[in-house]
Amino acid sequence: MTVKQMFDMTADLLSAGSNPTGTTALSHPLPCPVYFVSHRYQNHAGPSGYDRFADYLGESVTAPRWLDHLGRSVLRPMTKLVEWYNGSFEYSRHDCLREIATRLHMSGRQDAIYHFLYAEKSLRYLGPMNRRGGLRIIGSFHHCAFKYPTYFRSTEHFRAIEHAVVVSRIQIEHMESIVGPGKVSFVPYAVDASYFVPGERVSNRPLRCTCVGQHLRDFENLPAIIKTLLSAERDLEFYVVGAPSKVRQSVEFDRVVWKQGISDAEYLDLLQQTDVLVLPLIDSTSVTTVNEALGCGVPIVTNRGGVSDYLNDACSIELTTGDVAGMVDATLALLRDDRRRNTMGLAARQQGLELDWSRSAAKMADVYRQVYDGMPRSESRGH
Repeated sequence: MTVKQMFDMTADLLSAGSNPTGTTALSHPLPCPVYFVSHRYQNHAGPSGYDRFADYLGESVTAPRWLDHLGRSVLRPMTKLVEWYNGSFEYSRHDCLREIATRLHMSGRQDAIYHFLYAEKSLRYLGPMNRRGGLRIIGSFHHCAFKYPTYFRSTEHFRAIEHAVVVSRIQIEHMESIVGPGKVSFVPYAVDASYFVPGERVSNRPLRCTCVGQHLRDFENLPAIIKTLLSAERDLEFYVVGAPSKVRQSVEFDRVVWKQGISDAEYLDLLQQTDVLVLPLIDSTSVTTVNEALGCGVPIVTNRGGVSDYLNDACSIELTTGDVAGMVDATLALLRDDRRRNTMGLAARQQGLELDWSRSAAKMADVYRQVYDGMPRSESRGH
């Protein structure tokens, strides 16, 4: 028996006894029900994370408590086998249970959209449910194209979905090669601009640069950037949040402050007290930290990539990947020019407002309407 056969058999057995509940009222009017299959990354601040779309559109699929109990007992061996042999790097037994819960949720429902918010992680076996009973399956994709050979033995399971949403334009060509031309839309990742706001700067403190996060950060060049900046600017502190310990071991300056596992309140204050976000990247699609810094009105120095869709020359300086000297020079120029830095901070805040969740939710709703307009309705509904 194959892994897919095990998944299908388990889902069918459980769905035989399922009873779909009614839908809740949508906070944003849509032409059909929209259900989110989501995941929460623990490193995201509470007000952040791509799963925030569920706060503005549709509702999230949740596993029944009895299924969660079975997942920890009877179904655990099966879901572990699926985790080991499914061929997707990020897909875990928890994702398997989430797909089973989604299959149960689909039972008895028609003419609806199921949106996998992290399709690369969470969507593996439900693609064939697309177009059954008027259901449509779409997925959001977040990874750079170069990651796919490492993360997937095959991307064939994505071909069955109705539509793909990407978080940067550089992904479009690659995703169209998988799901088909004209079946990919760019919808910007967003920020809660009512939470991430500029703060009152503490007086008489040193200038501050900050680097946040791990994913696709250029940790090979970060130590040289930090050392050069601190050597050139005596009245400067450099805060590093979430970096691996090996980076810390390679930087021996007293004016480097290392942070791990900080609270949402401390993180917000840290961004609000930052003068320049210095973010060396080896590649990118969207970057949560960039959106949060924009909301707080922080100028950004980073490297070109997918993140360029979120930035402009008024609020950021973008450099070629690996350009250490260029990043140092750009950062020092901002630190030494209060007027320019403040002007860029105002432009950053304006850009953050453009990226607020309400705007991205409206753009996502347009995608749902596009998908819905092309949906043959289920015959049982009389369409």
